[in-house]
Order: sequence, then C-alpha cells, then structure tokens
Amino acid sequence: MKQDTFSKRFRLLKQLGKQLGSSPTVDFFFPAKVGALSAASSPPDSNTWVAYAQSALRANSISSDPHLQRAFTELKLNPEDPRQWRELASQMAYVLFPHVDRGGRPAEWNSKRYCELLKEVHDAKKRQDISGDEEACAFVAKKSNRAYFNKAGRDGLKKALQKARSPKHNGTIRDLLRTIEPRMKRRYEEAGAPWTPEIEERLAALLAARIGAL
Repeated sequence: MKQDTFSKRFRLLKQLGKQLGSSPTVDFFFPAKVGALSAASSPPDSNTWVAYAQSALRANSISSDPHLQRAFTELKLNPEDPRQWRELASQMAYVLFPHVDRGGRPAEWNSKRYCELLKEVHDAKKRQDISGDEEACAFVAKKSNRAYFNKAGRDGLKKALQKARSPKHNGTIRDLLRTIEPRMKRRYEEAGAPWTPEIEERLAALLAARIGAL
C-alpha cells in the first residue's frame, strides 16, 4: 500500500474521532483473583476470561507502548473499554486492509474514482467559488487532469457524484460506516435515542464530505 494512502485513511479516522469526541469510561465487574491458565487446560470460565481481559486492557497496560498510546489518543478511544479495543482493531483493519474492488475487467467507476471525484468537486467549490454540484461537475469535466472525468462530461459526473456519496456504490464509505457506526449506535443507546436510517444517511454524507476535504 502506498504511504500516502495509509496517511490519508489514518488522517480521516483522526478527524472523525475529533468530531465524535472522547468516549466515557465504562464500569465493568471483574473478579478480584484470577486462576492460572495453560494451553492444556479446558477453556476458561467466563469470570476468568473477563478478568484476564480486564487485566490486559487497563490503561497502564499500554503505558510502555507509544504507538498504542498515540492510536488511542488520536482516535479518541478509551483503552479501559474492551469494546473500544475491538473498535481500534476495526479501524486499523480499515487502514491496512482497505476495500478492494472485484477483479476482472476494470469497472468504469470504482471506489477509487468515486473518492477522486469527491475530492475534485470539493476543491472546485473551494478554489473556484462554486456553490452547486452541477457547476462544480461542469468545471471538473472541463479542467480535470483525469481523462475519465473529461470523458464523462458534466452530466456523467453529476450521476457519478450521487453514487460517490452512497455507501451502496462507494466501498470506502461503506467500510468507514462499518468501522464507526457501532460507536455511534452505542452513544445513541446510552442517550436513550433511536438510531434511524435518516441518521445513517447523514453519517454517510458526513463521511463523503470528509473524504472530499482530504
């Protein structure tokens, strides 16, 4: 994987972490004493497993690892919450093993091109003082250095832009949703608020905007 791709993905997760904010510490019950485990023993009972997990996931367990410390700090995760270790693993999997489009004949539009379009439309609006999608697509179709954008034309880019913002078509947005949606849903549950399709649509729109701004 190219270093710039890795950096962009990690930077995007950092931005989202800042927007979502830090997560509160979650209190769990753990036994005071833990029995020894060995490879030959039977699977540990739930209390033993939970106690070992809690011991491994305490904040001071990462004090000697600056890489883990930075990951938890910059992604706004809580190392004392086991669920957020799982979330960290999911976010790192997104960065290291991103969505790969299906093999075979290259599709005219894929996740990479959709993200490129989001970026070019964002830049056109910002640098050319353009407000609408139609005008931005017309500018990109005419001025882009990417031949496939020139070929698509204004109308083709308008259609592609709608798909670029949709997790159904843009695998990068779909992967990001899978990574951060559990955290968002948990926050809504803690607040006693329902999680609705409209909220998911707004989250997808936010992700599309963040990708364009990278």
